[in-house]
Order: sequence, then C-alpha cells, then structure tokens
Amino acid sequence: MFPQEDGERSWIKEKLVSIDIPQHSYVYKLEASNVGLDGSVNSVKLVDYGNDSTLVDWSYELDPLQGTCEDSIIDYLGFLYKSCINRIEGAIEASSKVSVAGSQFN
Repeated sequence: MFPQEDGERSWIKEKLVSIDIPQHSYVYKLEASNVGLDGSVNSVKLVDYGNDSTLVDWSYELDPLQGTCEDSIIDYLGFLYKSCINRIEGAIEASSKVSVAGSQFN
C-alpha cells in the first residue's frame, strides 16, 4: 500500500465533517485515496488522562474497496498512526525546548 506497486506514493483526500472544540474532538471522512479507504469515517478525541498525560482516542469506520486486502489496510493504518504520533511527540519536544530556553531569559 505504501508505496504503491508502481512506486507512486500513497495519498488521501480528507474532508472535515465536524469539530467539537470544548470536547477536543473532530470527525473527518476520507473522500478519495489510492489506498482503498475511500468513504472511511474517522474520529479523534483527546481525553485528559491525568498526570499531565493525554489519551488520544482515534477510531474509524471503514468499508474498504473491493479487492483491498485486510492485512494491507491494517499495515497502512498502523504506519499512518505511528507517523502521526511521532509528529505529535516531535512537536511536544520542540515546544518543551522553546519553553525551557525562554525560561532561562526570565
């Protein structure tokens, strides 16, 4: 699934369906892709987990295109979510470094 057999990179076009700022959640739909997940509906909700921790509740409903292998979908979603989590961790680390550097000047 990633990259495609022809060497093309995977792509997905998403549309924001709803957002609930007070609940820290949003829903989005995969409108088109070259990975067989068209029409999937996904939701993300951030939940206070205590001790300065946050639980990311990421769920999805999918109806894969005919001929799409379940193992490939699971592999792709695992890769996708791990990539997103790594980006979130990187942003948190960068933010922490900026906060520490800023406090040195106070």
